[in-house]
Amino acid sequence: METNAIYKGRLFLSDLTESGFKISRQALTLVHFEYNLNHVHDGNGVVESSILGDVSFVVRLGEMSNADIFLSHLQSLQTQSYTFLFDDVVSSGEVTDFRSGLVVTGYVYDVDEDYTGETLLTVRIKPLTFKFLGDNTSVELDIYND
Repeated sequence: METNAIYKGRLFLSDLTESGFKISRQALTLVHFEYNLNHVHDGNGVVESSILGDVSFVVRLGEMSNADIFLSHLQSLQTQSYTFLFDDVVSSGEVTDFRSGLVVTGYVYDVDEDYTGETLLTVRIKPLTFKFLGDNTSVELDIYND
């Protein structure tokens, strides 16, 4: 008998669109997620460009080795891709459905640990690409960083 698991908000440490939503490693539980996105409109109200500020999120670590992953991303000075999925369903090691999601690629520039009660990690990213996911479609924005 196959069981499905449904999750509210999770972070995957790769761009799942590149693997066909097959999961190669455990996801982390999102506690908080935010980003700032501003659109620049022309005189007719059509979006000319999008300006994306920093992306920040808080995850529940589970294991301390998960903190080491983000610290290595911080030290590497290389771009990293992260997939954020909301209300996703996983079956047999593959995401089979989700309400919405984002794929963000960029540089990790800050990592803060918090040990009050449970181990949480706050990560801040300077994004380079931003892809919205939903309804079997994806839209990638041409963005400018502020």
